Amino acid sequence: MSLKGLRERCQGFSYPLLKCLDDKEVEHTIKEVHKRACGTHIKGQVFANKITKAGYLLANT
Repeated sequence: MSLKGLRERCQGFSYPLLKCLDDKEVEHTIKEVHKRACGTHIKGQVFANKITKAGYLLANT
C-alpha cells in the first residue's frame, strides 16, 4: 500500500503517532538514519526499529 503524497499520521501499537512517508521521504530518512548509526553494520530489524523510534512508519510494498 502506498501513501504517496499524504502527510497524515498513522497510529501504531508501540508508537502512537507515526508519520507516513512517501517514497522520496523514505529514501531520505533511511539515508539519514544510516548516516547517524556511526557507520556500524546493524541488522535490518534494528535499523527498522531506529527509524520507527524516530517517529516514522515504513509501509511494506
